[in-house]
Amino acid sequence: MAVRCGLDGVRFCAQGDSSLGEAILFQQFCDCVVRSAAGVIEGVKPAALFNFIPRSEEWLDKRSITRGSDASWYGIPGVTGEREIRSLLATYGCELPSYGVKLATLSRYSDRLALLAYREDMLSQVLADADVRAFLASYGYDLTSVDSVISCLRRRMTAFYGAGCGRRPKREFPHEVGVLLGYPLEDVQGFLTGAEATVRGSWKAYGDAGAARARFHRLAKHEARCRARYYQEGASFGELFSPGPLDLSYKAAG
Repeated sequence: MAVRCGLDGVRFCAQGDSSLGEAILFQQFCDCVVRSAAGVIEGVKPAALFNFIPRSEEWLDKRSITRGSDASWYGIPGVTGEREIRSLLATYGCELPSYGVKLATLSRYSDRLALLAYREDMLSQVLADADVRAFLASYGYDLTSVDSVISCLRRRMTAFYGAGCGRRPKREFPHEVGVLLGYPLEDVQGFLTGAEATVRGSWKAYGDAGAARARFHRLAKHEARCRARYYQEGASFGELFSPGPLDLSYKAAG
């Protein structure tokens, strides 16, 4: 019998290393998304770019879980890698869109997966801005749709990390992705041109320092609320996704 995991966590776990290992892997993934994409979960940030790196040593120690054999992936019992990762991505790839969030795999490098969690409606708003469109077009992006933009980003991320697992990065990181993550265009351009930042927070800002601090504060407040609900109050992964209307004022406020 196999483990069945979803947005509300592990719903059933049979005995055996394989099921336990899958449950551990799914839980690690939920932890990673909450750490890295809390603003997207809260609906105040259009996208988050992050790496998922399965780690067992510290994570298992904290939960007093016995490690698997040397044949296991990072010591996670019963997990060898590819099959479990495909199952994980398929599960959340199917379930997250019902909450307004999508998940795209951008690249793989060595032991890590580069992922993009995003809200399509918010990215559409970003891409409706004429200046943002001109900026992305200058990097060769196909602006036909959100999907076409993500496909271009995937190609650029793959070029950065290299075509195969374990290869070292070959090109400059595609920093233009900042506009898709909700950073103001002037901040992304300022970073790319080496300008002097006016203030630093979740990213380097190059415009009005007061407005930037307000953005950082608002984003941090929402991210902290999301993580507190998950880590301290015991909310399930699915319970973090609010069914209410999104706050699309991120461009002005955070």
